[in-house]
Amino acid sequence: MHGVRAPTLDRHLGSAFSPSPEAGSENLTTLGRAKPLRIAIGGFPALLDRGLAQILHEDQGLELVGHDLDVSALEGMLADVTRAPHVVILDETVALLPCVRRLATVNQDVRLLVLSYQPTRRSTVRLLAAGATACLSVDATAAAISKTVRLAAAGTQIVAATAGGVSRVRQPEGLVALTPREREVLGHLAGGRSRAEIASLLHVSIETVHSHVTKIYRKLGARGRADVLGMEIPLQ
Repeated sequence: MHGVRAPTLDRHLGSAFSPSPEAGSENLTTLGRAKPLRIAIGGFPALLDRGLAQILHEDQGLELVGHDLDVSALEGMLADVTRAPHVVILDETVALLPCVRRLATVNQDVRLLVLSYQPTRRSTVRLLAAGATACLSVDATAAAISKTVRLAAAGTQIVAATAGGVSRVRQPEGLVALTPREREVLGHLAGGRSRAEIASLLHVSIETVHSHVTKIYRKLGARGRADVLGMEIPLQ
């Protein structure tokens, strides 16, 4: 159980949620749907799976279409556009980068929300670069999870960190501005590959990789790889 207590997902802890100002109401307004958002859950231990299912059941704007699913079952669900969920909530123990890439490729309209036990800048950047839309601490409250599901469904990229038992949601500055190729390069950087190795993998010149890396650092406000990957995600 990774040392995670079930009360982490207790709906009565909603007051601990503090959304960032820019995570704003506009995305929620544009989500004015006649039908509830369809949500699937995959890869969680039984207790957390039941807790998440209960949270979703109690939110009238969300419809749980599947839980306790493995990766193969999720792939099949995402491939069927008639029953594909809007958002898949994944446990980080199954949300390995190849898995995230596979699921993101099967259906690009489905958003992936990863719940992490110890979210760091490095792990979050790698997940977003691989195709996840959001990464939230498993310590998040029911209110935070419901809010993040809606923001993720709207395509808003979200990261979170936990300090003092309070989970806060924020948008990762700059990440939303990255092109798909820049996200791919960022994922390789996060994996520890050199620029020469990235050039070889992507079948481009090293000068092209240099250009991508320069743009990535500029958009993220970073001076180098260590700035992007080497520190915890700050709270706003």
